[in-house]
Amino acid sequence: MGVEGKKVLWRALRILSRSDFRIDGEAMGRLPARAGRQADVLETLRLTAVEGAFDTRAHRGPQGAPSRPHARTRGFAGWRPA
Repeated sequence: MGVEGKKVLWRALRILSRSDFRIDGEAMGRLPARAGRQADVLETLRLTAVEGAFDTRAHRGPQGAPSRPHARTRGFAGWRPA
């Protein structure tokens, strides 16, 4: 939501830059693409987290017995990219 909100803001500021010299229209033109790249990275991280959270193979102990949950399944606070 935050990245999408920034994209909308940059587009609005680009329009305003036509009548307000204080706003750098060129920069406002580049920023939506940057926000789009950020959204792509976040989506990749989100999908990686989902795969880790629901990967039952990562939760098997010796002889396939369930083991303690992996740290990545305890929520995003303890999650680190692999």
